[in-house]
Parts: sequence; C-alpha cells; structure tokens
Amino acid sequence: MQEEASSEGISPNAIANRVLRDYCLFYRYLKRFPSITLTQKSFSSIVGACPKEDLIISAKKAGSVNAQDILNTLGLSFDRENITYLIKDFYGHYGNWFTYNHHIKDGKEVFHLRHNLGENWSVFISEAISTLFEYGLNKKVKLEFSEGSVTIDAPAMQRL
Repeated sequence: MQEEASSEGISPNAIANRVLRDYCLFYRYLKRFPSITLTQKSFSSIVGACPKEDLIISAKKAGSVNAQDILNTLGLSFDRENITYLIKDFYGHYGNWFTYNHHIKDGKEVFHLRHNLGENWSVFISEAISTLFEYGLNKKVKLEFSEGSVTIDAPAMQRL
C-alpha cells in the first residue's frame, strides 16, 4: 500500500479509503453477478467478430431486463438518478466499459462515453444506453457514435 501511495503521491490512508469505498459501492455486489475478466484486446476481438444484429439484441437486453436485475439486486429503483449511476459508476468506472464525461448543455444532459474497443462496441453501448432510458423512463435520447465514442443527449433531469 505504501508503494502504491508513493507512486500516486497520496497517503496510505487515502489508498485505504479508496479501497473501502470501492468495496462498499461495487465489489461487495460483484459476487452476486457472475462475471469474467478479459483484457480489452481480447474483448475487442470477440465483440468485433459479432454480427451487429446480434449485438443489438444483446444490448437491448442489457439496457432493460439485465439493468432491472442489477438495480433490483442493489436495492435501487429504476429512476433517472440510478440510470446515471449505472452509466457512470457501474458500467463506466467499475465495469470499465468506457470513460465517462457528463455535461449540461442547452437544457440537455450530455453523456460522452469514450473507449478503445471499436465500432461494434459503440453499437452495443448506444443500444444499451438508449434502451435504459426508454425502458426505465419511457424517454427517447439522441445518439451519435463513432468507432471510439458514444454521445447521448437526454432531456435534463428535473431538479426539485
């Protein structure tokens, strides 16, 4: 821990706090979801070999019933705040599906998701995230994607 703290220029206590936070927010739940670990290169090769039609079917399931199962397992409701949690933390930060950027612009929330996994992964992400909004909130979103990113424009969340 000391070596890691030194390499990051932070205290060992900061490392311990991060480990505990990550465990409490994600890793303690991970054992409830059977999963595997692959290198991005291996995963990209597999996803790149999949027909887009099959990816779209899988993505729609990921954005609907699978997302509902994740939220139910975590004891969370299917609402806008928890959809944002799924995108930012569960899929982005901990799942390493993409790097997450979020902005409020022209009365819309813009989610910009970047990755290095190719166009098929952008197709999957686009379908999964748009399905999250349609299935969970009955809201359509505007999508743009390229080989290495997906941008989602969603109506801004209502603040009380």
